Amino acid sequence: MTNTKNSNHLLSPEAYEAAFLRNRLKKVEAELFALQNSTFWRATAPLRMSVDKVRCLVRENPRLARFLKGILFRSRSRPVPGLPEAERKGESVPSLDELKITQKKTFEADLKQFLEAGNRLDIKKSDAPRVSILLVLFNQAALTFRCLRSIAAELNIPIEVIVIDNNSQDETSAMIKQISGITYVHNRENINFLKAVNQAAEMACGDHILLLNNDAALLPGTLANAVFRLENDPENGAVGGKIILVDGSLQEAGSIIWQDGSCLGYGRQQNPDAPQFQFLRTVDYCSGAFLLIRRNLFEELDRFDEAYAPAYYEESDFCMRLTKAGYRVLYDPCVEILHYEFGSSASTEQALSLQRRNRKRLVEKHQETLTKKPAASPGEILNARDLTQYHGRVLFIEDRVPHDALGSGFPRCRTIVQSLIKLGMFITFYPLRFPKEDWDETYETLPRQVEVMLDHGMESLQHFLQERQGYYDYILVSRPHNMEIVKYLYDKHPSLFKGMDIVYDAEAIFALREIRKQEVTGRFCSPRKYQKQLEDEMNLARVARNIITVSPLEAKHFTRAGYNNIHVLSHSLKPKPTPALFEERKGLFFVGSLDHDDSPNVDSLVWFVKKVMPELKKRCDIPIILTAAGGAGSRQVLDLTSEELVLTGRVEDLAPLFNFTRVFIVPTRFAAGVPHKAHEAASHGVPMVTTSLIAEQLGWQDKKDLLIANDPVEFASRILDLYENQALWLQLRENALARIQTECSKKKFEEELEKIFCSSSTQHDAEE
Repeated sequence: MTNTKNSNHLLSPEAYEAAFLRNRLKKVEAELFALQNSTFWRATAPLRMSVDKVRCLVRENPRLARFLKGILFRSRSRPVPGLPEAERKGESVPSLDELKITQKKTFEADLKQFLEAGNRLDIKKSDAPRVSILLVLFNQAALTFRCLRSIAAELNIPIEVIVIDNNSQDETSAMIKQISGITYVHNRENINFLKAVNQAAEMACGDHILLLNNDAALLPGTLANAVFRLENDPENGAVGGKIILVDGSLQEAGSIIWQDGSCLGYGRQQNPDAPQFQFLRTVDYCSGAFLLIRRNLFEELDRFDEAYAPAYYEESDFCMRLTKAGYRVLYDPCVEILHYEFGSSASTEQALSLQRRNRKRLVEKHQETLTKKPAASPGEILNARDLTQYHGRVLFIEDRVPHDALGSGFPRCRTIVQSLIKLGMFITFYPLRFPKEDWDETYETLPRQVEVMLDHGMESLQHFLQERQGYYDYILVSRPHNMEIVKYLYDKHPSLFKGMDIVYDAEAIFALREIRKQEVTGRFCSPRKYQKQLEDEMNLARVARNIITVSPLEAKHFTRAGYNNIHVLSHSLKPKPTPALFEERKGLFFVGSLDHDDSPNVDSLVWFVKKVMPELKKRCDIPIILTAAGGAGSRQVLDLTSEELVLTGRVEDLAPLFNFTRVFIVPTRFAAGVPHKAHEAASHGVPMVTTSLIAEQLGWQDKKDLLIANDPVEFASRILDLYENQALWLQLRENALARIQTECSKKKFEEELEKIFCSSSTQHDAEE
């Protein structure tokens, strides 16, 4: 998202209050999320409850949000714009028109102060601009001044600013005299917006042109984000983004053109931070209030069609011509502007009248294309918001956003998302158990074209399915506890799932893990109860058309339960052996999330440190250091005191640690599925010692692919065998790398997913 840091001295605080509030609240939420995952948080339960209540109230109560904004910005000398005395006293909330009047007065006061003080505004002009910013003026000097100040803050992209003044009669000419770095043309008469844009485009030298209304202001970083997106793919022809009104609501997040030529700004008057506006889409068009276009394409398509003069629908027409020529028009949520709206028109009614006239012209010109568009209907908005031709739509239900550092099957989940996108699927990712995340971190993990439904969670799932009934072709559910919720809804409301194939990704058979855990901890449980636990978990798959397991071993349990629609999907990794030589490496390495006391990772590390490391000490003159990477919030782990143990916490890139490690350990005593960390260590060329449980899950052989040990003495002995025997180390390294090459190939992973989804849809169509 955009960054407002260090921009206060360049931009008007009043122009950016709404954006600052949203960005500041995002940072607060990110800090709160980090706090919730700390050891300290568990000792402050009352504080947690209070903060959660406040956060909920802020989301649901705009008035409270404005109050908090006042606290966040109380150091500012100016009052919050658009917040008259009545609002501060808890009376009626100002309307959009009232806010526009208030803001315009502020902008006029800023311009007056600028002119009277004789100040200067310098816009850095490049001799080799990447972007030519085109501004068309007709009066409204205060709005223009606000717009130019936002442009002046865009220092990361070489620009030129071309200003066409259609004979303004207000303070515009006086203002321009105090601004440097722009190309200014004063027309003797008002040739209106469209012709003035074409006039400016003829003068442009940049690789791209930016159409920017003079009643708009760039939010910091917006231009750089738009240029990155446009240049990311040669098929991208134009980029637009979120247009935010003065009350902080959306004007549009990309626009839809209906069959009758009418247009709809997607998301009008909704929250700009809502999940449905946070992902990258191909759209019919984006408003000319901000539209970045490749200049060569603007010229090849003969610029704006002057039949639409003086204004309106010219950008709709151009984007339709751009799409017809084989290029994409993209909506990018990281591109954000504040828009006064109709600030450059003589009146709102005049603007609407021009829109009605030019709509007819659009229909006449693009009749063949428009007949293929859906008729204007609220029920068609979801389908019409994205022009991309997908092979299918998938609702992916998981515990949380799958950050790699979390382990626990989340790296595999992330790979599934990436592979489905490659297969041409649209993904809505629904974090069921942990729905609160920071947007920046979310999209560092997931591709930007994935729709991520943050802030929904379990309590909103039924309503979400009702709202989007008939929209998805598949629902992919990961993990038994999530499948239990989906199955409950399916049994209670089967109509919600009509036309949708359910795919169950078991990820791991949790009953097997619980059974082994009870055995390890010495708790007695009858065989009958064991069998009941397993049967209950197997029954969750009854509503699924396809079942995914992570290993052939777990697939057998589903086969025994009578299923035949089973697919094995392990991990997708390629061999990337770290280069350090045997003699350059030292120490042991452990990877796993260590936040919860009752987890398999915590049990295995505690067991290893308390039982195995003393055996190593007996046999070694030189201490062997164990490095453990992963969140370390568990009290049991924090209580481990050993000079030979190094806790790193979460590590984003494990490759350097793998490079200098001699032996990887997986001392897991109870678990299910296939451990990604074992495959990851093997892919980096680090031989390992594991328990027989892990070797069984991997399907790998002792003394060929890895070494197996179960009791402390044996585990220590096997570590030393591998630690001191270079020939054995090299043998296991090469054999494990060969296993990764065969069993974890990306091609094999994607082909299996293609069988599940693409062939599933063909079969489903045949049945229909």
